[in-house]
Amino acid sequence: MGAIRGLARGERIYAARMFGDKGYIVTFRQTDPLFTVDLSNPHEPRVVGELKVNRFSSYIHPLDRDHLLTIGQEADDRGRRLGAHLQIFDVRDFKHPRRTHHYQLHQLGPYAQSAAQQSHRAFTYDPRTRVLAIPLVYNNHAKRDAFNGLLLLRAGAQGFEELGRVSHASLWPQARPRAPR
Repeated sequence: MGAIRGLARGERIYAARMFGDKGYIVTFRQTDPLFTVDLSNPHEPRVVGELKVNRFSSYIHPLDRDHLLTIGQEADDRGRRLGAHLQIFDVRDFKHPRRTHHYQLHQLGPYAQSAAQQSHRAFTYDPRTRVLAIPLVYNNHAKRDAFNGLLLLRAGAQGFEELGRVSHASLWPQARPRAPR
């Protein structure tokens, strides 16, 4: 019915989500613009707001009417990827979205990754309890710390709170004790 042309030239779309007459688009090359899109006229959608940050989101999930929860990659000023992160955006002022909370998973271990970055099926959020469950893998050689399992967080407009982790280490073939020869 309609189109937006020339949006973020030279950048790639990493995430898009639509809720009723509102849409959200994330692009990335070096910075992560979060665009807010007015879809009230399907024949003439238009970008009404933009927020630039040095990272990108690959999945956008609604927390409520006024807040978005995203998962993606932290990046430095040159666009170099550093590892997974979570963000909460306040979109009450649709023309001026703002990031209100940032949870840097890559600080647990360099290049932390979550399957939820590539698959929405790996992202589980219960709005009643505000519990977010995502798979997480990291290996922090400097601290001799590694993790492969499920990360549980409370996520809401107030921010993030880690609730716990469920390790899958016993499922790793290399973690099982070897039989004596």
